Amino acid sequence: MGEATGTGAAESGVGPRGNASSPSPASGGIWGPVGSIFAALCCLGFAPLLGALGAVGLGFVVNDVILIPLLVLFLGATIGALRHDEARRAPRVVSTLGAAVTLGGLWVSGIVVGAGLALVVASSIWNATLVRRARA
Repeated sequence: MGEATGTGAAESGVGPRGNASSPSPASGGIWGPVGSIFAALCCLGFAPLLGALGAVGLGFVVNDVILIPLLVLFLGATIGALRHDEARRAPRVVSTLGAAVTLGGLWVSGIVVGAGLALVVASSIWNATLVRRARA
């Protein structure tokens, strides 16, 4: 009945400095945007990247059956890493729009894919800036 509930750092998911322990763009969650750019460039047939993958024995990766789900995974990781609260909803909306433009652009033009990826990366940077301001 009178037992104390654990509210320490380990139980609450908060790191030793009081920061949330989940990855975010402000704390190094960069793999979503980087992976999205990598997969999109492979889907578009960016020759230097395709050559490098073939040279290291990863030429089998250059297949849309592998790359499009990989792109969806990385775009989802990018959107998922953004803050979920109402005060920072705009970067999440922009990132979702950028992801949709990126995916749709695969069948339209490389310029459309580039514009979508620019939105995704810009929204990640925007979110990281908002997170840092909130912590300050």
